[in-house]
Amino acid sequence: MIKFKIRQLLLVFVALVGVFTIPLWIENLYVIHLSIMVCLNVVFAISLALILKMGNLSLGHAAYIGAGAYTSSMLAVKVGLPFWLTFYIAGIASGLIAFFIGRITLGLRGIYFTITTFGLTEVFRSIWIAFRGTFGGPSGIMNIPPPPGIETKVQFYYLALIFMLISFFVFYRLSKSSFGLLCDGLRFNWLLEECVGVDTSRMKTIVFVIACTFAGLGGSILAHYLGHISPSIFTMFLSTEIIVYCAIGGLGSILGGAAGAVFMTVLGEMLFGVGFFRSLIFGIFLIGVIIILPGGLASINWNMIGRLMQKRRIA
Repeated sequence: MIKFKIRQLLLVFVALVGVFTIPLWIENLYVIHLSIMVCLNVVFAISLALILKMGNLSLGHAAYIGAGAYTSSMLAVKVGLPFWLTFYIAGIASGLIAFFIGRITLGLRGIYFTITTFGLTEVFRSIWIAFRGTFGGPSGIMNIPPPPGIETKVQFYYLALIFMLISFFVFYRLSKSSFGLLCDGLRFNWLLEECVGVDTSRMKTIVFVIACTFAGLGGSILAHYLGHISPSIFTMFLSTEIIVYCAIGGLGSILGGAAGAVFMTVLGEMLFGVGFFRSLIFGIFLIGVIIILPGGLASINWNMIGRLMQKRRIA
């Protein structure tokens, strides 16, 4: 047991050293850009994974990412507030929207909740398109300033990386605590939790607000990194891609969601040149993973694989 813990800590240390030294041994700016998008997609995936952990399939995650991005962009461009203030306000705004909408929609179960969240994404997108004076209409908001002191892609990478590590630590600790056990109870038997005195409605709202707050914070960083946002970014397709990340990694698993986001973001960039066939390949790959690994990448027993490889070497 002690050896296993030491091995885990060693792997974590090696992984941290690896991700922090990427700009030192890779000078290709495209790879740095890809690394930034990986970090942000990991945040989006693990925040959705917490919602999936309690048994709710949300197709509206892009709406909360967009809410954070638009809030931060408007405050920076039109009001002139500094990034760090707009960053926190963006998270608060997404959390408040999630609170009021969650109080209404989280009472729905199954497909009814999913359809409602899909409609929510389209409502938000329609608002961003309709109000040109406020949100810029179809063209969105341009000339979004970068955070002060962060001018290069390498500096942005470290900002996204630190935010990803903080987010992962928060969600991973939540999933492994009694709070995470209550989330699992909501997924497997919410009626039993109500019978033993758990306020399931309040619990679901707390989970939803936490997840959407981090999604909004990630949306703020995304907006200031791209320098331009439009409603075409925050559509149902973005929500679907994040669900695919979580499904590949393992529904309801924080570690699996992060692994799925890393793997599928890199794979998506590799398939960028195939055009519309990219979605087809994504679908085929998702079906294959569901058939071969129903629990996703998180269900792989790495210890068993290691023992089999060791036996093979001995043989």
